[in-house]
Amino acid sequence: MLVASLGRLLLPCEAAGVDLGAALLFVSRKMVEAHLTCIYRKLHVRSRTDLRRLLTAADLVD
Repeated sequence: MLVASLGRLLLPCEAAGVDLGAALLFVSRKMVEAHLTCIYRKLHVRSRTDLRRLLTAADLVD
């Protein structure tokens, strides 16, 4: 599932998560951050901590 994959990729609470995601997707860090902003807005999430809670509650990550 895309959401679970995205969550596993970008949940680390350090900037390296975004850098790693950008490198794996062959896009810029800014593009990843822009898309994350849109995703967070749609999910009503304000931080990666909130995203982890949401994904954990849905049993998409451990």
